[in-house]
Parts: sequence; C-alpha cells; structure tokens
Amino acid sequence: MCADVSAAQEAVKAARTANRPGFFADANYGLRGATFPPDNASWSYGVSLQWPLVDSGLTRGRVEEAEANLASAQAKLCQGELTVESEVTQAYLSMQAAGQQVITAVAGVASAEESLKVSTGRYQAGVAPYLEVLDAQTAQVTAQVSQVNADYGLSLAKAALERALGRGGS
Repeated sequence: MCADVSAAQEAVKAARTANRPGFFADANYGLRGATFPPDNASWSYGVSLQWPLVDSGLTRGRVEEAEANLASAQAKLCQGELTVESEVTQAYLSMQAAGQQVITAVAGVASAEESLKVSTGRYQAGVAPYLEVLDAQTAQVTAQVSQVNADYGLSLAKAALERALGRGGS
C-alpha cells in the first residue's frame, strides 16, 4: 500500500508539469542524387519551444484527480494499518483469554483429582456408594478433556497472534 501512495504522489507531480513549456531539438542528415551512392549531402537542424497558453482547465482537472487519487491511497493505507492493529490486538486478547482458560482448566483438573481421592476414601470407609466414585472419575476425565481443549485453544491463539504479527505462515 505504501507503493500506491508513492505512485499517487508521483502522479500528482506529473499532472502539475503538464502545463509547463516543452523544448524540442531536431537534427537530420540525408543523401540525395541521381547516382548511387548519392553525392549530394544535406543537413537540417531545428529547435522549437512549445508552451500551451490555454488548456481549458485540463491541467487543473488532472491535478485535482491525481490529488484525489493520492487522498484515496493514503486513506487505504491508513485503513490497512488500522486493520492490522485491530487484528494484532484481537489476537493478543484471544491469547490472554486462552491462557486464563488453561489456568482454569488446570485448577479444574486438580479439583477433580482431589474430589476423586475424597470419594475413593469415603467409599473405602463405607460411607459413600461406588456411584460417587464413578461420578468423581467422570468429572476428572471431563476436567482433563477441558484442559486439553484449553491447551489447544491457547496454541491456536498463539498461532493467530504470530500470523497477525506477520511472523507465521499463511
């Protein structure tokens, strides 16, 4: 996009020079005659200066068009910068949220393991049915699955941040 802005700036410069005078030089050399090779040499030289006095606003219109194109290219560049900034910010916040989910999932696994120990102890003491142990085991597996999912989400968020920063593959 920076190249678009540079090109538009050069187009403005070019449009402004359209009404400037032009200087032209010309030189010719020729041979003529009735025989071959011709024996009569001739030279001609010319210089001209061209300056359009009235162009009916054509130059002004071209300059205004080029300036409008420049403003458009600058707006697109600014929009692109804001888009990139937004993507990086969103990816960073997503990674932070995924990190918190991992912390929560780890705590959930620890809690489920402790709950399983308590349930197993209560069952062994004869004060709880085996169904309570099964429920605790189910909760532990569910917590472990949640931790795996949270780790995966964190990996995805890190990859999205790397991509937003322009460091990852596409």
